[in-house]
Amino acid sequence: MSDRPLRLRLHAVLREAAAVETIDLTVAADATPRDAFDAAAADIPALDPWRSVVAFGTDERLVPADRPIPSDIVELHALPPVSGG
Repeated sequence: MSDRPLRLRLHAVLREAAAVETIDLTVAADATPRDAFDAAAADIPALDPWRSVVAFGTDERLVPADRPIPSDIVELHALPPVSGG
């Protein structure tokens, strides 16, 4: 399997922690969203505390963290937990 490009878009506190909105990565064709986030956290250590709680999605749907990223996804959104009331 070959590698492929993926843009990781950070939202809210993740964007603030990383001080960037997007991160361009090269990931394995069978990479999971968690793999992509781990690669980003390796380059930007401020993301490391969020590894276990971040969720992932696209403009249309949520993407499971532990399943391979579908091949049609070129941009993945990293979503921190939210609270409200």
